[in-house]
Amino acid sequence: MPIGGSLDRRDATARGVVAVARDAAAKLEFSLTVARIAIQGFGNVGEAAARLFAAQGARVVALQDHTGTLADKSGLDIRAVREAREAQGKLVVPVGSGEDFWAVPWDILVPAALEGQ
Repeated sequence: MPIGGSLDRRDATARGVVAVARDAAAKLEFSLTVARIAIQGFGNVGEAAARLFAAQGARVVALQDHTGTLADKSGLDIRAVREAREAQGKLVVPVGSGEDFWAVPWDILVPAALEGQ
């Protein structure tokens, strides 16, 4: 007899990522509200993690997927990034930005890219 699985299964992995990061930050005596987050991958896990980190008050300063890198040291507007990606089918990278994902300063890195990245 099926019981329906987990509630909110789509975000379950990202919720675990954010929970572990929050607990690690607390052990290191800093708050997510001052954390700079870099997320490699903006699929199911990466997009949800970005949204959930932003909801906790963290600044998502860099996103990367197979279509490009977005970076802003003051923090990215995750809703706007998601809407643009849905409309364009890719991360909408400003012309001439060519950001180096690995050069962006961050406190927490989330490796949420496809295997082999």
